Amino acid sequence: MIALSLLCATAFTPAWADKLYGQFSGSSHVAFAVLKAGQTRVSYGPGEGCPCNGTRGDTRTKTVSVLDLPFLTAGTSIATASGTKTKTTAVTQQTATLENVNILGGLITADVLTAVATVNATKTQLTASDSGTTFTNLTIAGQNVPVNVADNTVYQLPGIGQVTVMGIQEHNGGQDTYETVQLLAIDVLQTNSFNLPVGAKVVIGEADAGFMRTEPAAELEGHALGTSVSGDAGTVFQDTLGHLAGIGLPGCNGTDGKTLTRSVANISVPNLISIGTITSTATGGEVKAGDQVQTTSTIANLNLLDGLLSADTITAAATSTRANGKTTGSTAGSTFANLSIAGIPVDPNTPPNTTLPLPGLGLVTINEQTIGANGKVSVVGLHVVVNTQNILGLPVNTNIRLASARADAKGF
Repeated sequence: MIALSLLCATAFTPAWADKLYGQFSGSSHVAFAVLKAGQTRVSYGPGEGCPCNGTRGDTRTKTVSVLDLPFLTAGTSIATASGTKTKTTAVTQQTATLENVNILGGLITADVLTAVATVNATKTQLTASDSGTTFTNLTIAGQNVPVNVADNTVYQLPGIGQVTVMGIQEHNGGQDTYETVQLLAIDVLQTNSFNLPVGAKVVIGEADAGFMRTEPAAELEGHALGTSVSGDAGTVFQDTLGHLAGIGLPGCNGTDGKTLTRSVANISVPNLISIGTITSTATGGEVKAGDQVQTTSTIANLNLLDGLLSADTITAAATSTRANGKTTGSTAGSTFANLSIAGIPVDPNTPPNTTLPLPGLGLVTINEQTIGANGKVSVVGLHVVVNTQNILGLPVNTNIRLASARADAKGF
């Protein structure tokens, strides 16, 4: 009887007993700024995120060859994110790397800056680390910074304010842990020639990694972005304007019903583009209909390529809802007002996914929409494809996306 009892206990061990429960969080950013107290962040250069269900062994990577901003120049800049889970272990790691860095007109320089945040998990232990975070030949106001500088060391920046080097935050709550690394965090305390407002915070090299032992009923993913440029469109147009007003859900569980907002205003590149405002939103959580993600991006007062394309507003909206094991998608709210091409008005009732010619440049698809069979939704308000040699010098195969939103609610 004893032998039979042992055999039964072995044979009927439930499958869940051999599983490591938990979800990931994390992101990496080459550079961002909070230009005003209480204002959401403006990202510069590449950024990458780790989905709450991980990257399944892959490392997501975004790279730009040159960053050229009034207060920051850098060579190759890379953001990565990864998250992998097995039955017994989990690891997530985010990195941000910049080369040949020059900040604030040479007030800060470095050959290389690298921020790394890592979290490891087993069934019994959670550990966080900033191992791998380093820099080469970092100087601040003419002073060499030692590689072994203490965490959260503050240096003065004449004419600007101060900078915190190796800013590290770590949390371990027993059932969750995270590591946040901000390699350089500049606090603007004085009026300056770079037009950075007093009170602004500029972060160069951020990596954030986390793991929670709870799992949600649904995996909620979504992101909204004002502008996106691919192809060799030039550093100002591609790297500076390529990631404006981007915002996404912070993790699987959404935003607990709150609406996250990111906005920028008065964007202008002479002879290329001017925008009054960009406002992007993201919200996710449990609603009456189920678990839902909603994202929007709205561009106001758009003038692209010296009036070749203009509009009062362009809005992309994506909604994905999961209920009873099934996900459905919607693009309700995606619209435009007073859109014109080469001075000719576009009918506001133009069907989605309509492609029209852009004289002397290429094509534009209006209200580009995709709703997958799995309920995943993607909307691009205006998608410009350059297919013609042009007087503006934009290379053939350049893609310009204005007002993008995507949403995906799926089983975890």
